Amino acid sequence: MLKNLIKLILLVFWPLTFFLANNTTDFLTYFSISALIFLTFFLFNKKYSFYLLPLIAIPFIDPKLSAFPILASAVAWFLEAREPRKLILNWTTAALFLSILAVGIQWKEFKNQTVFFSDYEAQQKVLRNITLYPNVFSARLFQNKVRIVFDKFSQNFFALTDPNNYFFSYHPREGVVSSQNLVKYPFLGIVYFLFGLFSIKTLKSRKFIVWIVVALMVSLSVLKIFDRSDFTLWIPLSLVTVYGVDVFYKARPRLFRLFSFFFIFFSAIELIRILVVL
Repeated sequence: MLKNLIKLILLVFWPLTFFLANNTTDFLTYFSISALIFLTFFLFNKKYSFYLLPLIAIPFIDPKLSAFPILASAVAWFLEAREPRKLILNWTTAALFLSILAVGIQWKEFKNQTVFFSDYEAQQKVLRNITLYPNVFSARLFQNKVRIVFDKFSQNFFALTDPNNYFFSYHPREGVVSSQNLVKYPFLGIVYFLFGLFSIKTLKSRKFIVWIVVALMVSLSVLKIFDRSDFTLWIPLSLVTVYGVDVFYKARPRLFRLFSFFFIFFSAIELIRILVVL
């Protein structure tokens, strides 16, 4: 009973705060994308060969995430191609082809929202920084268009991989990226997440979770602004965190019960504060 309550809190916290901070349209848009990711996870666990096909719909729901189905399908195709007796022409290949086709259809909307699209402010910053170098060669070497893309990508990537972004409203680095800085999980939930993360080798669906998270991280990092779109990480991160609840319970049942009461207490306070603020 206690375990199930903890899992429920962990699962509903991010959707709840996301719903409260956004309009209904945005919520339904990104919740539907997460639903497609969960459907993919369900089909994968059931060993259906066409499990990647639900992801093809994502570019038509939100063109910003057009790169995600390609990356997810490409990684899956590569993993399958390494296995013996696996045909290259299969449902995974079809998913990869359809993903590329979907990006082609949504290309105009997709490219304008990525870091590869020219950023006037960033270009002006490069021109300003050029004057800090002693000669033209070093200036062009360290300050160029590639640097603009790399800096923005790395900034997004490190923000997305920062646990503070999920458990502490990105405190104390709130201003680094453009984000709502939502409380995605109760701050004590990081303990369950770490239990799940360090025990991921024993998680049956670890392969799926790892490659989906990697594909999402890269897809979100190439965006100018990943705010709201990062809700797509809700399913894979929650799977790890919920698994951590089971691991913690099995490892230290008494400590788990004690800690869980603190978790529920502080989660309730945190939720009340969010409801009052929003």
